[in-house]
Amino acid sequence: MSSEGGGNKGINCNRETATGCWEQFTLKSTSGKFIDEVNERVKKKKTNLITVYPNPTANSLKFNGINHSESYTVTIFNLLGSSVLSQITKITSIDVSNLGAGNYIIKIIDLMGEEYTDTFIKK
Repeated sequence: MSSEGGGNKGINCNRETATGCWEQFTLKSTSGKFIDEVNERVKKKKTNLITVYPNPTANSLKFNGINHSESYTVTIFNLLGSSVLSQITKITSIDVSNLGAGNYIIKIIDLMGEEYTDTFIKK
């Protein structure tokens, strides 16, 4: 993590994510509660890696790394970028049997707004 000045609006910071990308955020408070929330979010990002399987699939996609007590928004897109299936779920799989054969993109978003995106093949 790195930071630079920001005056009374907070400190501009950068941190490396679990996937090796860098993200920017502004540290607006030095209260213990806020710091704990930021640390928990970073910790969650590094440990909550979602995997989607089997790939290719005929009937359903399963998710590994999902917290069963949280709701997730799961959206599937065709390769033209159109949403073909979207639902909010707490379950660890999604039925894709009604999709036509082809390549798709799946996006999973948790309650904190963290996104996981992958591709899969529907047989």
